[in-house]
Amino acid sequence: MNNTTIGNMKKKKRHQKNKKSINQKTINRKLSIARILISKKERNLFIENFSLLYSSGMSLGRILNILKKESRTWAMRYVIGYIAKNVNAGVALWETFQKTGVLSEYFISLVKMGEESGTMAESLNLILEQQQKEAVYNSKIRSAMLYPSFVISLTLLVGIGTAWFVLPRLTGIFVSLGVDLPLPTRILIGFSTFSSEKGIIFFPALIVFLALLFFFLFIYNKTRVIGFWILFKIPGVSRLIKYVELARMGYFLGTLLDASVPILKSLSSLSEASRFKLYSDFYKRLHEDVKNGLSIEESLHKYKYTKKLIPVSVQALVIAGEQSGKLGSSLIQIGKSFDSKIDTTTKNLSVLLEPVLLVIVWMGVLLVALAIIMPIYSLVGGIGNQQDKINTTSPTPLTEQQEIIEVPEEVIILSTSTEQIIPIAPTNLLEILPTGTGFLNVRSTPSTSGVLITQVEPTETFTYIQEQNGWYEINLDNGKTGWILGTYVSILQ
Repeated sequence: MNNTTIGNMKKKKRHQKNKKSINQKTINRKLSIARILISKKERNLFIENFSLLYSSGMSLGRILNILKKESRTWAMRYVIGYIAKNVNAGVALWETFQKTGVLSEYFISLVKMGEESGTMAESLNLILEQQQKEAVYNSKIRSAMLYPSFVISLTLLVGIGTAWFVLPRLTGIFVSLGVDLPLPTRILIGFSTFSSEKGIIFFPALIVFLALLFFFLFIYNKTRVIGFWILFKIPGVSRLIKYVELARMGYFLGTLLDASVPILKSLSSLSEASRFKLYSDFYKRLHEDVKNGLSIEESLHKYKYTKKLIPVSVQALVIAGEQSGKLGSSLIQIGKSFDSKIDTTTKNLSVLLEPVLLVIVWMGVLLVALAIIMPIYSLVGGIGNQQDKINTTSPTPLTEQQEIIEVPEEVIILSTSTEQIIPIAPTNLLEILPTGTGFLNVRSTPSTSGVLITQVEPTETFTYIQEQNGWYEINLDNGKTGWILGTYVSILQ
């Protein structure tokens, strides 16, 4: 073999090696994208379907082919295809699952244990059972929070609709009443004016803000600890969360230990399964302590917040199970005990939250009702006081010597020789329009804070002297003047 042939073979090997390296980089990049795109719901569905199909005795290749066809997303189809390719190449199933980085360590640990011990069916059944339990726990929390969330959302929507469309129509009526408005009514008028002018921007922005607030408090991993801290401060809700986590810990950790899964992997899997960061961090600390050689009893006594997360009675059962070598059985009993308490707590929580929500809604309705009714009571009181003044003031009759005939200023004598008198119509004349209340208040100053002088009725006409800031000064029949709101005035030509 000459040097040229050897050189060509080396070049070919380097080319194949480079091509393989490029292909592996492409695969890793696609797997990284798939980890982001595949949702938790889709991963759980894959685990459930894989466990059911494997338990039926179907071959592994056929199972993966069926799951690939049923997958709705490109990312999941690519991952399943990658798994099938590696399994056909002789790679262990658990190792292939681990390379994808899509499935949890808990699932991979049980699959590895099943492959190595020949009890794959039992391991997958255990996975399926625990996943169903996890779905039950999550649904109980959602069902407990569904009713208050619905009531609060509906109240918010009704409040926005009322403030945006109904309250602005009442503003004109309140202003035309001509009485001193109470503080709730002034606040209501100000809010309704703001809603009519800025509502098209404010209310959509408010909805977006609330949605983002919910996302960062309860969904986003880095900040949802704040939301969980708030939930732990709500009476009833904190108890439900504690019972759910204790039931999850007992059943989840107990079944793993009974299935001979090592304690460190079991604690790591429990930390991944927990939905609440406070408990997840607690399980991580417990894992680190056990890894460093501490017993569970020592680890529980190490942290001052343990009593808030784990009741003393539960700690005693865990410690007793650890000392007797029956920790798995003790944890399963704890899980069953708190599983039954969850149903009772969920019902009690709904009963507790219902009156609280009703009181909140009632207070909102009461404030709006007071803001609307209080001006009407003030108006009725003003009419009563005005009527009392009219009834108590008796006119003094004029004697014949006191009778004076007043000649209107509008009458001008054009000719003294013929004594012809020609009246000239006034030019500053206005008419009172309908107000909705049957009268219009006359005040001493051009403001709703002015003293109430009298009241005039629609269709009456008056001469006016001047106009100022939408108010007109008119001549009254008793020779005095007063101011009326120009909203309900029509200028006559």
